[in-house]
Amino acid sequence: MYTSNGVHVWLHDLKAMYRNIHRVLKTGGYSVMFDVHPFMRPFSGEAGTLEVVKPYDKTGPIGDVPRYRWRVQDFVNAIVSSGLSLARLEEMYAVDGTFWVDESDDDVKQPSQAELDSYCDWKSNPLAALPQWLAVRSVK
Repeated sequence: MYTSNGVHVWLHDLKAMYRNIHRVLKTGGYSVMFDVHPFMRPFSGEAGTLEVVKPYDKTGPIGDVPRYRWRVQDFVNAIVSSGLSLARLEEMYAVDGTFWVDESDDDVKQPSQAELDSYCDWKSNPLAALPQWLAVRSVK
């Protein structure tokens, strides 16, 4: 079973989701989740700034259309309480500067390659010092 970037933001009950994953997996089966690292959630996400836009522990609901911003502990506790075993947890960094660019905004000038490269350098972009991605593998 695999859940990718953007799935968890719509779920109000992580424990129920992981109980259902446990229910449908065969013994020895595994689940992999991959999403934006929760450490990114409190910040604006704008390269080069450390603007905090919400507390880390404000998980939701957020916005007119309810969304949720789960913490690392929320993922791990939901997985473990479902009966799944945590097999591996990885915190990863963006491999290129496009992580920091909203390519869907046609009104914004796209950065040069030199600017993109600087976005992954924590000295010019302090947010690059934090992991940008979280992956968890769990086993039944």
